[in-house]
Amino acid sequence: MKLNTVIFSAAIVLFGLSGIVSIETMISLRSVRSGYQLLEVENGIEIALQSAKYHIVQIQQFLTDASLTKEKDSIREAKENLDALDADIAKLVLLRPEKREVYQKVSSQAHEMSEVGLEMTTAYWKSGQAAGDAIMKRPGTGLDATSERLGKTLDEIAAGADKRQSDTFSNLGRILESFQARTLAISLLSILICGLSFYFIYRKTKPLAQTAADLATNSRTLRSAAQNLSASASGIAAASSQQAAATQQTAASLEEIRAMVGRTFEGAEGLGRSASDSNKSVSEGKVGLNELVDRLHTIESGSARMVSDVQAGNREVMGIVSIISEIGNKTKVINDIVFQTKLLSFNASVEAARAGEHGKGFAVVAEEVGNLAGMSGRAASEISSMLSDGIAKVESIIQENNRKVEGSIRSSREEISAGVESAKLVQATFDRIVDQVADVSRVGDEIKSALGEQKRGIEEIGKAIASLEQTTIANANASGEVAKVSQSTSQTVEQLDESVRAIQFAVSGAPVARAREESREDSDIAGEPSVIEMAPKKRSA
Repeated sequence: MKLNTVIFSAAIVLFGLSGIVSIETMISLRSVRSGYQLLEVENGIEIALQSAKYHIVQIQQFLTDASLTKEKDSIREAKENLDALDADIAKLVLLRPEKREVYQKVSSQAHEMSEVGLEMTTAYWKSGQAAGDAIMKRPGTGLDATSERLGKTLDEIAAGADKRQSDTFSNLGRILESFQARTLAISLLSILICGLSFYFIYRKTKPLAQTAADLATNSRTLRSAAQNLSASASGIAAASSQQAAATQQTAASLEEIRAMVGRTFEGAEGLGRSASDSNKSVSEGKVGLNELVDRLHTIESGSARMVSDVQAGNREVMGIVSIISEIGNKTKVINDIVFQTKLLSFNASVEAARAGEHGKGFAVVAEEVGNLAGMSGRAASEISSMLSDGIAKVESIIQENNRKVEGSIRSSREEISAGVESAKLVQATFDRIVDQVADVSRVGDEIKSALGEQKRGIEEIGKAIASLEQTTIANANASGEVAKVSQSTSQTVEQLDESVRAIQFAVSGAPVARAREESREDSDIAGEPSVIEMAPKKRSA
């Protein structure tokens, strides 16, 4: 029998058993639910019957109390218990409608007992104890007879309810026992089928597991060889790539050297031209330097003339200052005249006052003359003050200008003298530069000749490097093809290894073995030397 047939058959049987168990469970649960519903009904009936019995006893008790105590409250409470009894009967009818006639019989007997009790109470109240006792003991229709009939009816109903409740409990017990027996039988059958299925699967998968283990061993060996081949091809490709890169870098360096030599050669030619131009520029510089020295001497003589002109201007300004001083002196004379005028005005005012009415007009004139004299005095004072301030400012400005001009002239003379000395030094330096430029021109010619020889040698080296680069590229391409082939082989081996692991997982269900195998393979591969490492190394010189 095939492995998949065994597995499929076992799965079908297990699913069938699971379905049977589910159906049996549903049926049993439905029966149990129905039984519990019946129990709830019977419990409700029992509770209602107990309540009815209680209310009947209460009715008898309150009617008896009313007969003895003649209290109307006892009669009222007896009626309330009768109403409560009717409510219990209604509950019983609701729980078991098919027993309506039986429950209505209880209600009618209770009302009959209540009416007889009221009749007895009335007899006790109106006719005495003998009349009440007669009604209570009356055969067939007395209170004792009706109470006895009502008690028997309730006992019959309670006995039937107890029997139904006992039958319901018995049915539930039988249902649960049957469910347990069927469940146990199906469980044992399922265990037996699973054991047989595992036995057949073990017998079928044992050879397959051995085959998978052999395939895994061969796959590891093949993958190790493929990885070694891939590592060797990668090493060759890397070495070829490094060699190609080094060759390209060498070619680029040679090209840079060639370009550098070309630029140096051009620089040497330019150096010769620059030396010639420098010689010419130095000669022109010497001429300009001589002109600079002459101009410095001219500036020095001009500075001397400027000093004499400034001093002459200062003397003229001092003459103006002396004129302003004379004006100040004249202003003092005006002040004296103003003072005398004020004094005369005062005297005239005094004389006018002495003249009385005849001197009033003269007094007014004298007062106006005094006022004019005062105004003239104030104006003369202001002019005198302004002249004094102007003279002081002019003298200060002249002194400051003389100080600045003398400092500037002194500094200019020093700078001009230093410039003349520097020009002489520069002139001597230009003479030395002319000689050095001639030497530079000669050395530039020699450098240009040597660079021409270097340029031709570098071109020959460049041709050899280009040939070596072509060979290196060919080697790199060949190693790349080998790497592609080894990579394809590694991928095929990896796919085979995945298939083997899938078989092992399906057979033994142990995915942990993959990590152990890979770690063991990595350690084996790490311990084996690659093709590059096995190649003989050159001895260092």
